[in-house]
Amino acid sequence: MSAALRHLPLALTLLRAGLAPVVVALEVARYAYDLRKFGREASYHMWSSKRWGIALFAGFFALLALGQPGWPVAAAIWVGVVADLEGLAISVVLRWTHDAPSLVHGWRVRSF
Repeated sequence: MSAALRHLPLALTLLRAGLAPVVVALEVARYAYDLRKFGREASYHMWSSKRWGIALFAGFFALLALGQPGWPVAAAIWVGVVADLEGLAISVVLRWTHDAPSLVHGWRVRSF
């Protein structure tokens, strides 16, 4: 086994540890932005959030039931980052709080 493959589990663990605070920071930034802009927290019921929930289930199942903390856990983290970025983008695009399942829907609502 090459040296790079032996260090792969540690590299993946460090990547996940580094991305977890990013997810938290994005959520806090969105919450603060929503409070300042709308006076309350926005809840868009985004499709990406639903995908994040499914990815979290798959990641936790792989980790806890199968003992394999591989790509499902990493995918859950990345899907969470994308969902939080989309939520922040929707908050920036909308003029008021509105149910927007995606950034495209938020942009369409803004046009009215």
